Amino acid sequence: MKMKYTWIDEFLLSKPGVTKDLQKDWNWLRYQIGGKMFAAVCMGENDEPYYITLKLEPVEGSFLRQQYEDIVPGFYMNKVHWNSVKPDGAVPDELLKDMLDKSYQLVLGGLSQKKQKEILGGAACSKITPETLSCCGTKCSECGCYGSMCKGCNESAGKVFHAPEGQACPIYECSVNQKKQKSCGGCQNLPCDIWRNTKDPSMSDEEFEDNIRQRVENVRGRKAYGV
Repeated sequence: MKMKYTWIDEFLLSKPGVTKDLQKDWNWLRYQIGGKMFAAVCMGENDEPYYITLKLEPVEGSFLRQQYEDIVPGFYMNKVHWNSVKPDGAVPDELLKDMLDKSYQLVLGGLSQKKQKEILGGAACSKITPETLSCCGTKCSECGCYGSMCKGCNESAGKVFHAPEGQACPIYECSVNQKKQKSCGGCQNLPCDIWRNTKDPSMSDEEFEDNIRQRVENVRGRKAYGV
């Protein structure tokens, strides 16, 4: 088989804390975070890839295997949590990128909080503290749920208490996971529909607008929002 997804190495190595090695006994190129593998390119005798292996939530993995014949249960891996994608198949590039993103987040989320801080803090060139802004400009330390219901946006890789179970907050998914930005500060569409669709139901419309204005100030500075 030939590798259709020629972007995969650069894409994976661009993620915070990712390392790569060759597992010689299996002839697998492994991509790891915190010493834990989250993706692998499995190669044959002629060093040609025959599977891209990654981790997904069991329900999503099962669903995708039913949709695409080029996605199969994990090759030489746990068949419930791991999936293998043919490198020359019909899986769309954007879908594979999304699957790899989710695999990265799953394995990262399984590391200790201290390890996650080291990895994400290294990417940001500064140590993560409770005062560190989330990508949407929220100060997690000022939230009543911080430290009890929620570990914080940066510490949990966006999987905060109000996000769908096992998924990152839509704002974090867009800014960090998809656009590879530290925050929304550089986005020309700020505040966008994603921001407005994550309104805290306990807030009045006026309170929510004030909250948005403050968060934009936090990630951009006061002059950027016309105040």
